[in-house]
Amino acid sequence: MITSQKKQTALFFIGLILVTSSVYSQTKSDFSIYNWYDNVAGKGNLDFNTGKIYTNPYKSIDKSTLFLKSDSFEIGTLNYDGNLYFEIPLKYDILRDILVLNPSEGSAVTAISLNQDKVDSFLIFNKNFVKINKEQYNNTNFSTGYYEIVKYSENQAFYIKHSKSLEKRVKDDGIYYSFKDNNTFYFDLDKKLYAINSKKDIIKLFPSKKEEINNFYASNNTIRKTDFDQFMKNLLQSVTTSLFNKEQ
Repeated sequence: MITSQKKQTALFFIGLILVTSSVYSQTKSDFSIYNWYDNVAGKGNLDFNTGKIYTNPYKSIDKSTLFLKSDSFEIGTLNYDGNLYFEIPLKYDILRDILVLNPSEGSAVTAISLNQDKVDSFLIFNKNFVKINKEQYNNTNFSTGYYEIVKYSENQAFYIKHSKSLEKRVKDDGIYYSFKDNNTFYFDLDKKLYAINSKKDIIKLFPSKKEEINNFYASNNTIRKTDFDQFMKNLLQSVTTSLFNKEQ
């Protein structure tokens, strides 16, 4: 860890930069300042570099993976313990709901499991994830963990709980596994959580948009079969936008 004196000095200059750079956009300022602080402190000294070593005991038999999209680390953004960090190498173990970090002073294969209690949110593969506690909603089927979020308005949000099903295969040279996506969907409407398991659930949530929902299903059959997550995002974007325009 960096010394207290060095940390205070770094924080002093961050405060100075924040005051003198107010003419720039917040996003640009945040990006440059946090990366500047990481360089001053040394990324190897950041709190999230002290997690447990991550291990993957599952040997895949095919090109399937227990991670989001790829076994490789992807550069992302991390909100950890109230602090925002950019350009962090991450990968997301969907099977066990573990966010994995490649520490800056480690090799390309070194991996650390981040403490879920301290992870607020992260962005990877252009997907935004938030950590949600089950106590936030009165839903017995909802569990604490990472959820991809698409925010449509202040009182409307779509959640995807990414998960994987696991198939064990025994071969002469060992035990292997195959993974398949098994995602579940939720919609937060006015701070109430609704599970979405079928088209009927969506129509029940938006009864005035039944015709539009049916038409969307009929005209977007290809993407529904090839990328159901994106299909759901597009559908709910269409419905919520239509409702918003109607209210204007």
